[in-house]
Amino acid sequence: MNKLEQFEQLVGRARQETPPVVDVTTEVLSAVRVVRGRRVDSVDRMAVLFAAVSVLAALIVAMVAWRMLEEPMVAEVPNPFVVPVMASQ
Repeated sequence: MNKLEQFEQLVGRARQETPPVVDVTTEVLSAVRVVRGRRVDSVDRMAVLFAAVSVLAALIVAMVAWRMLEEPMVAEVPNPFVVPVMASQ
């Protein structure tokens, strides 16, 4: 008997086997209940600091942009979103 025939016999035996029935429902549900019941006791300080710095930077950029729009030289520059609409009319 060569190796290919041995392999085919093993495949035939493997197809006849039935897998064992495993019920893990109770373990999964108990793990989900434990995870869902936890409270957040601490907040990552670096994440809060990064968010605060990001908001501050966005406010500074918005203030600079608002001031630039109020200047007379910038007010004369046409809005790039309005120009194509006006050109088609």
